[in-house]
Amino acid sequence: MVEADESRDIVRGMAPVRDRDTGEVAGAVVIEEYFETKILNSIETILAGFAALRPGAQVIRVSFLILMVMMVLMITFAAVWLGFYVARTITGPIQALAEATREIALGNYAISIVPKNDDEIGQLVRSFNQMTIDLKRHKQDVEASQATLSKANVELDQRRRYMEVILKNVNTGVLAVDPEDRITIVNRAAERILGIESSKSIGRFTPEAIGPQLCEDFWRPVAARIGRHSTFSGQLEVDVDGKPVTLLAEATRIYDDNGEDCGSIVVFDDATEQVKAQRVAAWREVARRIAHEIKNPVTPIKLSAQRLLRRFNEKFTGDDRKVFESCIDTIVVQVDSLRDLVNEFSKFARMPSIQPRMGSVNAVIMDVVNLYRMSYPDVTLDTGGLCELPEVPIDREQLNRVFVNVVTNAILAFEGLGEKPRIEFRSEFLESANAVRIEVVDYGCGIPDAIKDRVLEPYYSTRVNGSGLGLAIVSQIVSDHGGYVRIIDTKPRGTTIVIELPLGRELAQALARQEDVENE
Repeated sequence: MVEADESRDIVRGMAPVRDRDTGEVAGAVVIEEYFETKILNSIETILAGFAALRPGAQVIRVSFLILMVMMVLMITFAAVWLGFYVARTITGPIQALAEATREIALGNYAISIVPKNDDEIGQLVRSFNQMTIDLKRHKQDVEASQATLSKANVELDQRRRYMEVILKNVNTGVLAVDPEDRITIVNRAAERILGIESSKSIGRFTPEAIGPQLCEDFWRPVAARIGRHSTFSGQLEVDVDGKPVTLLAEATRIYDDNGEDCGSIVVFDDATEQVKAQRVAAWREVARRIAHEIKNPVTPIKLSAQRLLRRFNEKFTGDDRKVFESCIDTIVVQVDSLRDLVNEFSKFARMPSIQPRMGSVNAVIMDVVNLYRMSYPDVTLDTGGLCELPEVPIDREQLNRVFVNVVTNAILAFEGLGEKPRIEFRSEFLESANAVRIEVVDYGCGIPDAIKDRVLEPYYSTRVNGSGLGLAIVSQIVSDHGGYVRIIDTKPRGTTIVIELPLGRELAQALARQEDVENE
């Protein structure tokens, strides 16, 4: 409470005093303070001003709040911008490194990043650029090496294929094995000569690949020789599918540039026909000499025997005369037989060169058939299997001799069987081989497999009284025509003589070979 005075004001303040226990007012405290009037007036003026300003306090408060918010926003924006700026200075080069890494992964080694600072990030960028340069140079080196290697591989592949083509087409058999005795190379000629298949032989051990018989006859002698002397050269007699084959073989141990053992290689050729030809040539020379040595005394012996018969026959009587005549007849018969044998020797020793003319093989066969039908009426000669054939360059007289010998042997094959001989003739044109094929089939006693190849050799016969020249002459004449003769079994019993004659170029080549042999 304020009370005014002339020069001052009294300010009283009162406050009740309450009982602690009951809470009732027990008294009051009065405080008085004297103030100068001007001070109070100043206070009142201030209070009045404050009261006047009270309505704008909210506006001021809002203004200050907005100002504070704006300052906070500005500070926050500045902080965020500063953060982005700092982050950009770090993540920008890293992002560029990431993009450059993707480009390098795609194969673009020409990319480069410009460093913007000299800090750790800049050092990283410079190291990355150096790495890119090194990678580019390394890639170029690798590409150059790959190009060189690829070129070398192409050349090696071409050489390998060239060698494979040579090995496949060469007529000499080639067989290679590694140090562990596994087969690594088998060419076509080796397949044909040994009767094996490369697909079933390569990579397998030699005994398993070529079979126990060939291993014993062919590989073991070669391996034993090259094991001691590193080389082998010689002639081998082997059994291929039951047929005797003569091989001329050369073998050697193979070493690389460092002297390491790389295995062995065997080069061989089928010399069966060559050996047969040499044997025939030798027998021809023997036949020529025998014919020369025997033929001279044959005629005088016969003439002397006949002269003895005429001169002394009258001097014997009774049984002595019969014995004398029988002895003379025996001498004459044996001399005639010996003369026939000598004539066969002479024919074989002096086989004339063929004079081929275009002619029909079927016509030659029919000439022989008609001859035998008149001479051997009990022999059945079936020509129903003859087909129409083109004309072939043949020596008609020589070919006639071929079929005469073949038919004669076929008839003799029925001896002791108690059956009438039956012989069939078949022919066909082999367009793929440009040749004609003739088969003479009999159902006689047949020829054992073990001697099929030998019956075509001179002086080898299955009959006790045979000269062994009939089929040898057949083989020689057919060979002179450029053809060949094979002997196969007839089912269920008997033998089939197969003759194939070429149409043209093959015959010319055969004649050239024959001329070379004669010149030698």
